[in-house]
Amino acid sequence: QVVLGETPKLDNDDIAGLIANAEPADDFEKELEAVTKAARGTEEDMKGAKQLPMNPKVRNEEQRRAVARLKAMITREHQASKRVNKIKSKAYRRIHRRAEQRDKEVLLERVEHENPELAQALRTEFEKKHADMRMLRNRNARRKWATTMRRFAKGDKDAQREVSKQ
Repeated sequence: QVVLGETPKLDNDDIAGLIANAEPADDFEKELEAVTKAARGTEEDMKGAKQLPMNPKVRNEEQRRAVARLKAMITREHQASKRVNKIKSKAYRRIHRRAEQRDKEVLLERVEHENPELAQALRTEFEKKHADMRMLRNRNARRKWATTMRRFAKGDKDAQREVSKQ
């Protein structure tokens, strides 16, 4: 006897049987089945490979974590650089500059073992940069000396001659 409004309860065995015995009904289902078999996307192929496709939620969560980790790294680096840039002491700058110079020397020695020509080119570039900085310091010191002399030795002819020599 059939009662309207009630649906017959199916056991899991009945559902599995229905799925196992399912046949494609129209051309679309036949074509879909052929494509999944060709791509080895059937249930048997997935179980045989012992690999299921990655859940998009899990993949998105992993990407979100990776982005969050990169953002945290960038933020920490930015904060550290701000803290270092606030330091104005000559001693800190000198120590930091010497440490960087030692690191450069170590890198140059490693490069020298691997590629001597490149190491020589880098060394000449560093020496040229160092000489330019030294010349700039000398030029600025002479300019500062000359402006000070002009300012304080206005009536002194010997001082004027010295300034013109510079």
